[in-house]
Amino acid sequence: MHISRANRTFAIILALMLGIVSFVVMGSGGVEYPTEGPSLLATDLDVSMDLDWLNYNRMGYLYTGTTGKYMPGFTLKRYHERASLRADFMTYSVKTNYTVKRVADSTMEKGKSRTVIEGRKGLITKTVVETRIGTRLVSQSKVAERVIREPVTEIVHYGTLPPLKKLVTKSGTYYYRKSFIVTATAYEPSEVSCGKYADGFTSIGLKAGPGIIAVDPRVIPMRTKVYVEGYGYAIAGDVGSAIKGNRIDVCFDTVREALNFGRRKVRIYILENHK
Repeated sequence: MHISRANRTFAIILALMLGIVSFVVMGSGGVEYPTEGPSLLATDLDVSMDLDWLNYNRMGYLYTGTTGKYMPGFTLKRYHERASLRADFMTYSVKTNYTVKRVADSTMEKGKSRTVIEGRKGLITKTVVETRIGTRLVSQSKVAERVIREPVTEIVHYGTLPPLKKLVTKSGTYYYRKSFIVTATAYEPSEVSCGKYADGFTSIGLKAGPGIIAVDPRVIPMRTKVYVEGYGYAIAGDVGSAIKGNRIDVCFDTVREALNFGRRKVRIYILENHK
């Protein structure tokens, strides 16, 4: 189908005018972009036209949405067989998605999580040149973009702490999260086991006797409540030069009791309050 020379000439002139007008827009007081924004040249515009539609379907209709707004004074228009050929500068607000960062939390039980910082979408505005014939949109070219608000990353903590478990024994019911195997030996508070420095008290001032065990504080912190298989409920209240790593020394009243206990592998439970 033959396209008139006048229409072809107008399409070329339109592209050049859009480049000039876009440069004016970026410095215009009526536009919402800062003066330090990007300057535009005619070569930055990619204006295209559906010339076949100009002759065959110029009365078609395309809904342009409600997010765009016209910028008064920057609409170029020409009529062709009762259909207007026009180019408009329009601005659009676009929300950008935020990311979610998950952080391991050893103070929270496994399976639980909590949001520490709420995520928020970002916001940008875009200036677009839209070319229409009649009401039909035939091209869109972005000429500028401005960040209004950066997205906020959402921070979510998730638990890595093992769940609380129940331990039922003859002496009572206890609760724990952690248990492991240790090598256990035994001692009593006299000079037979503790030498000439024996005074009946532990290194942290507790009275030595049943229910007190010596530990390596790097493995089991002092004053930790524990349950030792074959011994019972105890408190980590003493240290010893030979007690290193996964090794404990349980206290009895007499040498005979300590000798009867001997040296053995036992499971120790690190106790916690039920709450």
